[in-house]
Amino acid sequence: ELKSFSRDSQREILAQLETSENKGLIQNLKSLWITNVINCYAKPEAIEGISRRKDIKSIDWDEERNLLLDYKIKEQKSITDNSSSREITWNVSHVNADDVWDLGFTGEGVLVAVVDTGVRYTHQDLQDHVWENEDYPYHGYDFANNDNNPMDDHGHGTHCAGTVAGDGSAGSQTGMAPDATIMCLKVLDNTGNGNESDVWSAMEFAVEHEADVVSMSLGWQHSWGVNRQAWRDCMNNSLAAGLISSIAAGNEGNQQWSYPIPDNVRSPGDVPPPWLHPDQTLEGGVSGVVCVGATDSNDNIAGFSSRGPVTWQDVTGYNDYEYNPGMGLIRPDISAPGVNIKSLGYSSDHSYEDGWDGTSMATPCVAGVMALMLSKNYLLSPAQIDQIIEENAAVPQSPKNNTFGSGRIDALASVNATTPPESPPNAAINPNPAHEEMNAAPFTNLNWQDSDGGLATSFQVFFGTDDPPTDIVNGEEVYEPVYVFDSALDFETQYFWRIDSFNEFGSVTGDVWTFTTSSAADEDFETGDFSLFEWTFNGAENWFIDESNSINGSYSARTGEIGNNQFTSLIIELDIVEDSEISFWKKVSSEENNDKLKFMIDYAVQEEWSGEIDWSESVFPVEFGHHIFEWKYVKYNGGDSGEDCAWIDYIFFPQIGELNPPVLEVDPAEFNQEMIIGESASDYMFLSNIGGGEINYTISLDFQSPETGWMYLNSSSGVLTEGEADQIRVSFYTSNLDTGTYFCNIVIDDDIRNETVVPVTLIVSETGLEEELGINKTRLVGNFPNPFNPSGAGRSPTTTISFVLKEKSNVKIEIYDIKGQKVRSLVNDELPAGEHSLVWNGLNEQMEDVGSGTYLIKMKTEMTSFVKKMILMK
Repeated sequence: ELKSFSRDSQREILAQLETSENKGLIQNLKSLWITNVINCYAKPEAIEGISRRKDIKSIDWDEERNLLLDYKIKEQKSITDNSSSREITWNVSHVNADDVWDLGFTGEGVLVAVVDTGVRYTHQDLQDHVWENEDYPYHGYDFANNDNNPMDDHGHGTHCAGTVAGDGSAGSQTGMAPDATIMCLKVLDNTGNGNESDVWSAMEFAVEHEADVVSMSLGWQHSWGVNRQAWRDCMNNSLAAGLISSIAAGNEGNQQWSYPIPDNVRSPGDVPPPWLHPDQTLEGGVSGVVCVGATDSNDNIAGFSSRGPVTWQDVTGYNDYEYNPGMGLIRPDISAPGVNIKSLGYSSDHSYEDGWDGTSMATPCVAGVMALMLSKNYLLSPAQIDQIIEENAAVPQSPKNNTFGSGRIDALASVNATTPPESPPNAAINPNPAHEEMNAAPFTNLNWQDSDGGLATSFQVFFGTDDPPTDIVNGEEVYEPVYVFDSALDFETQYFWRIDSFNEFGSVTGDVWTFTTSSAADEDFETGDFSLFEWTFNGAENWFIDESNSINGSYSARTGEIGNNQFTSLIIELDIVEDSEISFWKKVSSEENNDKLKFMIDYAVQEEWSGEIDWSESVFPVEFGHHIFEWKYVKYNGGDSGEDCAWIDYIFFPQIGELNPPVLEVDPAEFNQEMIIGESASDYMFLSNIGGGEINYTISLDFQSPETGWMYLNSSSGVLTEGEADQIRVSFYTSNLDTGTYFCNIVIDDDIRNETVVPVTLIVSETGLEEELGINKTRLVGNFPNPFNPSGAGRSPTTTISFVLKEKSNVKIEIYDIKGQKVRSLVNDELPAGEHSLVWNGLNEQMEDVGSGTYLIKMKTEMTSFVKKMILMK
C-alpha cells in the first residue's frame, strides 16, 4: 500500500522532473517510497519550475554532513590475534551474551542490516555469515557511491558489524550474535560524510530485502536543519514492515552548552520507540527506534552519551511529546557498553581495533542482543523486543530516565524472558544414524535434534523394517530427543524411522529416515580370547578379556593393570589392500588430562582420550600398505581416578589381503583358426604371472562339438613365479575332419581360485589357395623365449619374434615400452606371404641396452594390426 501511495502521489511530479532531466536540468533522479520523497541534483530553473506545484509539501537541501557522532578512540591499535586464543571481549561477557550461546541461541537465521561506512565482508570473523543475494554479489549495496560493493574504506562500519556478529575465527569473539547474518549497507564515504536520502535508501533496501534488525551508529544534529518529519515517516513505515532499529543517541552529552536539551539527542535516535514505557506518562505516537546510550565497564554512564528528553511538539504532522511544559520523550531507551570497545579492524581480514568509545559502539551491542532474542522466537514484534529489553535491564532505572533509559542491557535476562513462539514445532532434524547411512552399528540408539530452539515438548517414535515404520516401535512417546533400544538390532538390515514432534500448540509429522546396519565386526572378542587375529602385546602388563563391560555381546578387550610411568599396548600388523578406514569403539575411565588411551598407526598418534568417556566410536583413514595398529594406555605420575583403565571393542578393519597377490594373465583371449582339410597348424598361448607370489595352474580341453582330437597342447600344467611366463604351443589337425565349424574351450584352473576360459573356433574348408601356400591367415605369433634374458655374462638378451603373412603385404613391426614410447623399429618393408621371424637383442634405436620390464610388439599390415606382450628380465 505504501508503495502504491507513493507511486500514485509522485506520478505527475516525476513526469515533470523526467522532462527536465531530458533537458539536462536534473541528474540522478530517485524516488523513495519509504519517505514519499523524490531526490535529485537540480539546477535553479528546474527547482523554480517544480516549486510552483501545489502537490509538493516542501523542497529541502539534501546536505552532506559528517555523521559519525565524534566517536573517540583512546588508543587506536590494530591487532592481529592468535586464532587459537578465542578470547571473548569484555563487552560480550559483561552483557552475558556468551551465556546465551550456551542455551543454543547465537543469532542464526536473523538478518541484521549495518547502515554505516560499509563492512569488510571478507574479514575472517564475518565472511561465512554475510547476506547472500545473486543480484548483490558483495552482500549489500553502496549508496554513498551508487555501486554494489559496500566494502568499508573507513573502519567505523566494520567495527560496528563485529560487535553485532564477529565470531572470533581470527582470534577474538567480539560479536553478541556470532551466527547472525550481516547485510552491508554503505551510506557514508571514507571521511564519514553522507546525506539523508542515502540513509533513507538504505532503510528502504533493508525493508525490501526483509532485514530483521537495523544497526545505525550515525545521526544528524537538530541545528543542521534535519528533516525530522521525514525521519519519523521513514521509521514509522519500517516499523509497519516489522523492522526494528537500534540507533545511537549521540555523543554530545557533555556538550550541552552547544547542544542543549531537548536537542542533545541526534536524529533519528530521537524518533519514538515501538513500545512506550509506563514511566513515559506523556503519551504520543510510537515508531521503530530503540535509542541507545553508552556505559563503561563499571556500568557508569559515559560522559559523552547524549541525554534526553526530546520533543516533537513543533514537527508538522506529529506535534507530540511536548516539553517544558511537559516531560517530552524519554531518550535513550536502553544503554550498553560503549567505552574501550574492541572489535574488527578494516585494514585486513584478521585484524582488530581496540579502545573505541561512543554510542556508536553501544548500538550494535543492542542490535546483536535483538538478534539473539529473535533466534529464540522469530515471531517477536518490535514492540515486544523493546519491552523485553527494557524490563529486563541490568542496573535497572526506576523510573526510566534520560541518562540510562531503563538501564544497561542484559542479553541473558532478555533471552530468558523471551518465550518461544506460540506455534507448533517444526519437524525434527539431524537424525543419528544419518539418513541413508550404511554400516550403522547394530547397538545404536536413535538421536535427533529438535529444530528452532526446542519448541517440541514431546516426541513419538516410529521404527521398523517396514515403510512407513510401525512393526518394531509404533508411536512410543519420549520427552527427550533420544530413543534407547532394549537390545541390539539385527546385522545387515535396513530400518526405517520417523519422529513426530508435539507441543501445546500442535504437532508435526517428521520425515521417514532410513539406515542399514553393518555386518558383524571383524573383531568383537566374542571368542573370549585374542585368537581370532594375530594380536601381540607390549608394555608392563598384557591386555585381557573383560566379561563385565562391552559395547555389544559379552566381551571386550581391557588394558593391563599397570602402575605409574608404565604403559600397556595391544598391537596388530595388517596388510591393507586398498585405501579405506578403521573403526572401533572405546571406553575410558582415567585421570583427566593425565592417564591416556592413545590410538596409533605406524607409531603416529591419531588421537588420545582421558577422563570419563563412555562407549563411543572412532574412525580413522588408512592408506594401502602394511600398517601397525596400536592401542596404548599410558599411566603417568599422579593419583588414580575412575577405574584407571580403558576398553576397546567392535573393530572393523580395512580390507585385508596380500599387498601383491599373484595375477594370471592369458594371451590371447580367444583363438579363431581357419584351415583346409588335411592341414596342420600351430599357434601359441602365453600364461604370465603379472602379480606377486606363485601360481600353480592346470589346463584342460573342453570340446564343444562331437569331434574331438583336432587340437592338442604341449603342456597341461605349470608354476609361475612373480614376473614369469609360459609359452604353450596350441596345435591344430584337420585330417579327420569334414568341412564345417568346430568349437572347444581351453580351461585354465589356478590355485588363486580363478578359472579362465579361452574359446577356440576352428573353421575347416575345401582345398584352395591357402593349401598351396600352406598359410591360412595373417597373424603375429609372438616371441620366444618369453620372458627372455641374457644367455651369458656380458651378453645382450635375445628373443625371436614370429609372424605369418597370408599374402604379400607391407609390414611394420616396432617395439614399445609399457608407457607407449617407441623403443625400436625392427622392420618396415614389403614381405612375401609365408612364415617370418625377427630377432630383437634388447637394444633401442641408439643401440643402447634397455631395462627390465614389460614391452609391446606392435605389428601392422595393410589390412590389420596386432599387439603382443613380452617381458625382458636381466
